[in-house]
Amino acid sequence: MCRSLRCPQNDNTSARLGRPAATIACLQVMDSCCERECFEDLQVFFDEKDQIIVNNSVFAKNPTAVLETVNFEIERLPLQPGCYAVDMSMCFRVRCDVFLARDERPHHVTGTTYVQKRNILFGGESTAKVFSSDGENLTTLPRASVQVEPVALSCRLCEVPKGKAVMLTLGVFIVTSLERYAQVTVPALERVVAERECATTAESSACDVFDNMRFPVEQFCPGSRRNIRR
Repeated sequence: MCRSLRCPQNDNTSARLGRPAATIACLQVMDSCCERECFEDLQVFFDEKDQIIVNNSVFAKNPTAVLETVNFEIERLPLQPGCYAVDMSMCFRVRCDVFLARDERPHHVTGTTYVQKRNILFGGESTAKVFSSDGENLTTLPRASVQVEPVALSCRLCEVPKGKAVMLTLGVFIVTSLERYAQVTVPALERVVAERECATTAESSACDVFDNMRFPVEQFCPGSRRNIRR
């Protein structure tokens, strides 16, 4: 015969917090960092039709970039318990204007470029696996997430063995975090964005301009009045 067990409850939670409280299942942010990174000479890859236009062009300008996909790999660091290397492969859709000789009209071409990024974050240690009725199973590794705001700074044409290529200078604002499944009792809380800024190594003139831009907090947390400055 089965016996019903009652889990102990704390009825004073709302009074202790001074406002209504609720227990929620969520992903707890174990660690996060924000950074600005400037990538130079990223080759943009086009389909056959746009590549022919690029090969016959003499000038390129007005680039724009949009993040399409991010692939993650998370690896434990053997000598640093609880710390993980987060490797990210980002794919950006790039559009720019190229100009043919004796033609003042711009031709719009669209391609892709790729960025590799690695961050070291604390993710904690856990041996418990989580299974749910909807089929979602969580491993003992933490979950990685990233928020990205790209800024296409400049582009240029250069000669390559098979014709010409568009080389892009891309600035990227990044917020990376490691998360774990948790159950917590919370009041209404203000949304936050990471305040610890990662190191940057921008050196070129275009990157210096990007390095002085204010971090776009409103793009990650609409309505927030806090600013992140260097």
